[in-house]
Amino acid sequence: MLRKIIIGIVALVVIVVGGLWAAATFFLDSATIAQQVKKEVASRYNRELVFNGELRTNFFPKIQIVLPETSLSFEGRKDPQFMLENASVGVAVIPLLSGNIQFDEVIINGLRGSVNVKRIAQKTNESKTQPTAKVAEDKTTEESFIKTLEVAGVEVTNAAFNVYGVQGDKVYTISGMNLKTGALGLKGTTPISFNANFSEKTQSVSGSLSVSTTAAYDLESLDVQLSDLKTTLKYNQNKDSVQASLETPSVKYVKSDVEINNAKASLSMGSGLSAQLS
Repeated sequence: MLRKIIIGIVALVVIVVGGLWAAATFFLDSATIAQQVKKEVASRYNRELVFNGELRTNFFPKIQIVLPETSLSFEGRKDPQFMLENASVGVAVIPLLSGNIQFDEVIINGLRGSVNVKRIAQKTNESKTQPTAKVAEDKTTEESFIKTLEVAGVEVTNAAFNVYGVQGDKVYTISGMNLKTGALGLKGTTPISFNANFSEKTQSVSGSLSVSTTAAYDLESLDVQLSDLKTTLKYNQNKDSVQASLETPSVKYVKSDVEINNAKASLSMGSGLSAQLS
């Protein structure tokens, strides 16, 4: 399922950049392209896309899109659900013609938005109950369309989200979120670093989470192995504080089974109490 979603996203990006290439051959400028993208988003998704600046495009030796400050509205409304300060992505032209998708590093800065977890879960359940005709045919088409997929890396900086629909009317805030990976593909090994702050006002909760590891993965089988995993959680509520950390040389997720080797955990509380487990 995850592999199919990723391939679908890649296919959409390829269609978009392919359209940009076709537009370039007809000497369309960036303003015209931006207007066409806005119309497509409005008609297909019933959302309003706004570029607060110039959408910049290049077409050779790679197709590159550089977004200015951008916002995307809630479905059927004009007020923004997601905003970003800037972003850029590029795809090499020559390999694309033979089905080899090679992205530059995907950079997203200042992404902000509101996420309704309950609605996402509902839509996910609805999609599972819908009939999936021609699955074998679709899979064959996907595999023949994309021979290889390479992304130089993903970097998300200074992202923030309001997350609701998790626990009644409570709204959880995620801020200062940063994510960086190495090269990515349909399978391979890449370093990953992640950190974010979180809070919830009505419970006087705040804290932070940081994770660093190297992931070996296969999107076909969905098997994952995390090496040299280091994670730290800091949690504060009212005047109480807790800090927990976990380090392990290996975490494996293979065929729905989880295996953790030689884990070391530590826990400390503001009162001076601490403990270590291994």
